Amino acid sequence: MITINKEGYLYLITSASAGVALSILEMWALAQITFAIFTFFIFFFRDPEREIPEGKNLIVSPADGKIKYVKEVKHDPDLDGPAKIVYIFLYPWNVHINRAPISGRIASIERIRGKHRPAFMKSAILNHQNKIKIKFGERTIIMFQIVGVIARRIKCWASSNQKISTGEKIGMILFGSGTKIVLPANTKILVRKGDKIKAGETIIGKLK
Repeated sequence: MITINKEGYLYLITSASAGVALSILEMWALAQITFAIFTFFIFFFRDPEREIPEGKNLIVSPADGKIKYVKEVKHDPDLDGPAKIVYIFLYPWNVHINRAPISGRIASIERIRGKHRPAFMKSAILNHQNKIKIKFGERTIIMFQIVGVIARRIKCWASSNQKISTGEKIGMILFGSGTKIVLPANTKILVRKGDKIKAGETIIGKLK
């Protein structure tokens, strides 16, 4: 049985009601389109269980999707020093629930207004996004929920100063988007460009 995330309830009720109304009015073509949209919403808002890996200093993927790039920078403004960056592109058919990459504390959440460029483009870093700063001990990870052309809404279920556990559900992006994670420079990256990953399940790095 498919588990549906609560964020999808309104979309499902609205599309199903519209489909029934159009069927009553014998507007069959529109009714079929509406029911097709209803089916898409069931698929999009699915909320599968994940097996969270156990281990010290493991960093799991914050999103489902495909690794768009992995890079190392000499100076990242968010960490104020060298860092490693992993960018994940989410296709419309991927699960869009974001999960905590590591256990720690949410230090801050900042909403950054921006554009709506395609999430697979490098310029997507200029898009509307949520910047989530996670502290674990003396170290920091920055996670970005980034909208795309289709995606226009970001849901963040976490709050500042909240303690989180690895793999915990903390948000969702609607409908097709990107997720970026900025890691300490000494992180050993375990994924590469093109890898398909699952939120909360795929180990993308290990802190040294």
